[in-house]
Amino acid sequence: MESISFKGEHHILQITDKVTTEAPFFVELEHHQPSSLPDDIKSRVREIVVNALKALHIQYGASHSELKITKGGDIRVIEIGARMGGDFIGSDLVRLSTGYDFLKGVIDVAFDEFKEPMITEHNYSGVYFLCKETENLLPIIENKEKYPEIVRAEVTDPVLRNIEQSADRSGYFIYKSNSKFLIK
Repeated sequence: MESISFKGEHHILQITDKVTTEAPFFVELEHHQPSSLPDDIKSRVREIVVNALKALHIQYGASHSELKITKGGDIRVIEIGARMGGDFIGSDLVRLSTGYDFLKGVIDVAFDEFKEPMITEHNYSGVYFLCKETENLLPIIENKEKYPEIVRAEVTDPVLRNIEQSADRSGYFIYKSNSKFLIK
């Protein structure tokens, strides 16, 4: 969950669904916004995160919170970080899905010029990461001009490795769409 705080007031911007590899590494392969979680779970997640931010006395700036939700609906906090989410979440996906410039908001907080976030768009956005396990993405990245949903795509390493850590990724593509961009 991405949030921004100003004078102890916490504004939830977006919830991201993450897809990871299985054990033992759990490396992130995809991020998608908005979350496909049921509304009741999203409401509980918002409440948990806001309560955690208050308990940690977070007053100003970005926050990135990660939670694990079991199939039974149990919610466990993994991380509450006073930072923007990485892997293009804070820098790109929030803006693409909501129209809100999260980075500008953080700068406005620093200069005491913050105004309540205005969500002006309701899009889907996401990122897919390229590695050996996701080599089916390579033709999409190489032919990105055929996909109007793709905002940016790059092969950063021609060698596709089995992924054990984020640094093993060989590229990515970021999308913005009216629906979740699904890979067939």
